[in-house]
Amino acid sequence: MAKLTLTGVPDTDTQSEFELKIDGLSIDHSEILRARFYFIGSDLDLDSTVYPEAWIFGLAGKLIVRLGRGDLPSGRYRGRLVTHDLNHPNGMAWDDDIEIRML
Repeated sequence: MAKLTLTGVPDTDTQSEFELKIDGLSIDHSEILRARFYFIGSDLDLDSTVYPEAWIFGLAGKLIVRLGRGDLPSGRYRGRLVTHDLNHPNGMAWDDDIEIRML
């Protein structure tokens, strides 16, 4: 069972917020250059370079995803949040235990 479940509705701005931490300390989210959900076992990928309207990551205290702004079909997916910054240009995977439900 997933630790976290996110639900998206197509063509809406319903958002989910993340506060990402390393060793219990919040990272500076304004340093994120790219964010994406990689969907495990699927060819789907909700990438900020393709769907910039689905992500807000220029804020210091949080990362926001708006699943309804991606072109995701209805269904249930297991996803992994990956962020890219100057220290992790190839990406840093945060969690592989997120359930994404698209209505």
